[in-house]
Amino acid sequence: MKILNKINGTNKIKLGIIFLIFINLLAVNASADGMLCGTLSDLEKMFAANATTPPDVPPAFYIISKANYDIIVNDDFAETSAVYDIEILTDNWVKIRLINGKFAIKNARIDGMDTSLFTERGMNYLILNNKKGKHKLEINFLVEVNEDISGDSKTVKLADLPETSISTLRIEIPETDIGIEIEPSFGPGIEESFSPDKTIATATLVSGSGFSVVWHPKREKIIKEKLPAKVYAEVNSLVSVGEGVMKCYSVIDYSIAQGSAGQFRVQVPGGVSVLEVTDLYGNPIKDYKIEDNIILIQTPYDITQNYKIILNYEKDMGGTSAVSSIPEIKVLDVERETGYIGIEARTNVEISVVESSGAARVDVNELPQDIWSRSKNPLLFGYKYLKHPYSVTLDIKKHEDIPVLVAAVDYAEIITLFTEDEKSITKATYYIKNNRKQFLEVTLPKDSEIWSAFVSGAPVKPARDNESGKILIPLSRSQGYEGSLYAFPVEFVYISNTSGFGYFGSNDFEIPSVDIPVSQVNLLLYLPEDYDFIKFEGDLEEVDYFIGYKPGISLSATRPAATISQMQASNVGDENIIYEAKEDGAKIGAKVNAEIQQVQQDILEATEKGILPVRINIPQSGKAYTFTKLLVVEDKKLNVGASYIDSGIHIWIGRIVLLFILFAGFYAVRNLRNLRGQLIKILLIIIVPSIISYFLSGVWYYATFGWVLVVLSAAIYGAYLIVRGYAGKRGKIGHEKGKIEENEVGKAEEKNEK
Repeated sequence: MKILNKINGTNKIKLGIIFLIFINLLAVNASADGMLCGTLSDLEKMFAANATTPPDVPPAFYIISKANYDIIVNDDFAETSAVYDIEILTDNWVKIRLINGKFAIKNARIDGMDTSLFTERGMNYLILNNKKGKHKLEINFLVEVNEDISGDSKTVKLADLPETSISTLRIEIPETDIGIEIEPSFGPGIEESFSPDKTIATATLVSGSGFSVVWHPKREKIIKEKLPAKVYAEVNSLVSVGEGVMKCYSVIDYSIAQGSAGQFRVQVPGGVSVLEVTDLYGNPIKDYKIEDNIILIQTPYDITQNYKIILNYEKDMGGTSAVSSIPEIKVLDVERETGYIGIEARTNVEISVVESSGAARVDVNELPQDIWSRSKNPLLFGYKYLKHPYSVTLDIKKHEDIPVLVAAVDYAEIITLFTEDEKSITKATYYIKNNRKQFLEVTLPKDSEIWSAFVSGAPVKPARDNESGKILIPLSRSQGYEGSLYAFPVEFVYISNTSGFGYFGSNDFEIPSVDIPVSQVNLLLYLPEDYDFIKFEGDLEEVDYFIGYKPGISLSATRPAATISQMQASNVGDENIIYEAKEDGAKIGAKVNAEIQQVQQDILEATEKGILPVRINIPQSGKAYTFTKLLVVEDKKLNVGASYIDSGIHIWIGRIVLLFILFAGFYAVRNLRNLRGQLIKILLIIIVPSIISYFLSGVWYYATFGWVLVVLSAAIYGAYLIVRGYAGKRGKIGHEKGKIEENEVGKAEEKNEK
């Protein structure tokens, strides 16, 4: 500093310029080693130019857009060439699923170059590739040609193929005068061309994972006249009785003993509507017609073995309660027909059999599997018939429906924080199974205002019923699997005005009620730190920890209890896990009050009708108390009453009780020799603090401490008295013995003198 003071102003300016030049040179040299120098705006432009965003991940790694199948049939096998247009959407390695692994591969080429295929666990052939872009894959393989027992038809079946949006087929068969069927395909799109020694067919295939080609000699070319056909039929029918309609399902099992049959006829009674005619695999049969209550089914080729037809039909009973006979269907052109009938109730109708003729009653356990597999409800009656005619008349009675639950709450979690400035904020979460209920109707406590509502994690707009004043929260429908519904959370937050806390007294804490039953309610109360809560009473039971249904929430719920939707016990977890929230929170009541007021102010400023709410987190601080209740009916109001006293007053009362015990106890101890006279004081020392402790639980610790001190003092003082009494007794005995000896000595001396 002394040197700088000696430099004049002009030299100081020059020295500063030299210093800046030196610093700049250092920056230039440093930048050569990796330091970036420049203005802030230049750096921002440079970083913006070099900024890159991560590439989007495609929803699929590859697409097979088109498939062309070219089949050339030989005697026992078919040479097949499959060409696939594949587009790979990523630069990473992808595993592309191709044809069935049971086909015999001759060769495979991708983009004109040979490639290798492989299988995993004997399933489909796969190919690996990591070249992004469009490719053409060609596979040449062999497929078996199957021939039926009669030798009239042959089949080439390609199953488990990669699904594509566009698939075409060309097949070349070394036969003429044949009929070709391709399933599945767009029927009108099949084109056939004939030559002297072969038939070529082309078709556009329906999107799927396979197809089959069947060809047979055209019917007019089959000139083999054999023995007349002998056909037998067994009909297994399920009759499902509902409200006003009998839905029937009949499986007709044809058994061809000799010859062949190309058409089948079934007679249905009047008043019956035929809904569908399918084959054994559920594929609709297109070539049938109904004339004069007779179903005529034409097959594409003669049948020489067993054949099954399935009929779906229904009969209108004319009312929900009626006396009606089951439809009697009759199979025509057969040597003999027998059948079984199973009857079930599809809805809540009562069914009784009025009369039956031509059909014998059988046990439902004797009914064929075709009937059992179709039934969805218990089978009530079973019948068997050996010939026509037969009839079974039913008396159907529809009873009055009674309302049932369409929604239920499996579990409710309620967290309430009370502050000392006459405010409380509550977060209620209900886990609901809903079938078709539109709103959850919530009755909030008096002087309450809802802040936010969420359903399945998404914000919703609550409404208010002007007549009842209830809050209406729109519900979604529960997702389910195989008849079981999954619970979803409905969460809402509201703030309430309370009566506050004085030096001592009682408060009632009311929780919201809903219009559907609740299996279990768990309540967590955060109460002010400056008060001692002596006694709780009301509709909920105070517990040390929560037990019951846990849908993945923050509260400790360690053992599922019975719910309305399940009503079965399931032990999960360890019930000895104590709920951690029972421990007192951090003593930051003033800070929590400030947070509540700030949140309330922000919410009020942002409140606007018709706008989706924001999620609000409840501050959790104070003395925590847990309560629970099982099975709450709809619209049941629940409350918890608490007796409280100011913590400071509570402590002083305890100290006064302690002093009373000490003074009274020590006074009684001083007169311990006269226990009978001190009995009243001793009883007062025990009874008075006990009564006070019953109403003020915190006093019990002071009373116990006082009693311990008094008992110790009494024990010490009693021991002292015992020791002192023993020593005094010994002294008195010695004194009396000395007197006796003195008397004896005196008598001896007097005797001697005489």
